[in-house]
Amino acid sequence: MLRILGTLLFTALLAALTACGSHQEPPVQSTATPLLGAYRAPDGAVVEFLADGRFRTSGATAGRFTVEGNRVVLDFNTGKARTGERLGPDVVRLDAEGMSVRFYRLGSAAAQTPEATQAPPPPPEPAKPVPDRSVPLTQYTPLAEPDALPWLAAAFSERPLTEDEKLLLLPGGEGVADAFARKDLVDRQLPALDARLEALKKSRYVRFTATTVPSNGAAADANGAGAIWLVNGASGGRVVLEPYDLERKGFPVPCLNRGGLASFRGGANATFPFDAPERGCLLPVADEAAARVLEAARVKFGGFYLRADVYAFVAGANDGSVELVPVRLVVSVLDPADPGHRTVLGTASVEL
Repeated sequence: MLRILGTLLFTALLAALTACGSHQEPPVQSTATPLLGAYRAPDGAVVEFLADGRFRTSGATAGRFTVEGNRVVLDFNTGKARTGERLGPDVVRLDAEGMSVRFYRLGSAAAQTPEATQAPPPPPEPAKPVPDRSVPLTQYTPLAEPDALPWLAAAFSERPLTEDEKLLLLPGGEGVADAFARKDLVDRQLPALDARLEALKKSRYVRFTATTVPSNGAAADANGAGAIWLVNGASGGRVVLEPYDLERKGFPVPCLNRGGLASFRGGANATFPFDAPERGCLLPVADEAAARVLEAARVKFGGFYLRADVYAFVAGANDGSVELVPVRLVVSVLDPADPGHRTVLGTASVEL
């Protein structure tokens, strides 16, 4: 009797386990139709699966693919692989670089759904860095060379520079036709060039001198050939000051707006991305005695050459242009009667 009872209990337990198993979700089965034809993603990318096991994409890449159950593997001719999954006869999900994209078979009902036809919104652009205006001016890195702008543009470039682009920073580095001369130049100077670029990248706070004095003739000898040139608001290099504003205690001047700086060595330039204030730009001269000297010279000469110590923050760079956020300009008004442009009539510090 006990043996019969034990047999019955075992049979009941086995039946219960079998019944529990029958309520589990069935495993996903491979779709019956073969993976064949062109599939399109919402962003317009297309991958086409061919009958001989090859695939090709609208991005001009190709390779071979395999299907195991619902798992899809794309082996590109470049050696890279991309995995994915069939989600039905008309939908394939492909995974790469931390993202998944669904492709819908062209001509199918699935390809007409909103999910298949609406491209995802583009990712937001990364915010540009902004200056901390509490950083002391003494901590701004001085750039004494007249080729500072090309070096800044190279150091903070949004994309890696090619070897040829780096060589453009070197005297005689452009258009070296001799292969051995080029190799010797690279071996001899490229390590030091890379080290300088890395050193520049350590700080976005820079200071340098710019001028409106033309970069030719005697002016170039006095200010340095290839000097950084303050170009905006200048007419023939001279900046016209408006009559002294007694209320605002300064001289109204043309605003930089979105103009900026240029360097005639290396072909780089810089932009100052700020807009003119509502009342216009002002060269502040609060000291009345200094203002009288400048006002008398303004009446006599009309326009002046300027030299400015520029304190700026590097917000970014691309294609030879560096974007600077100006923090302060210390402007010197040069005496037009001095052919060497060394005599300073007055100075003004402009916080921006």
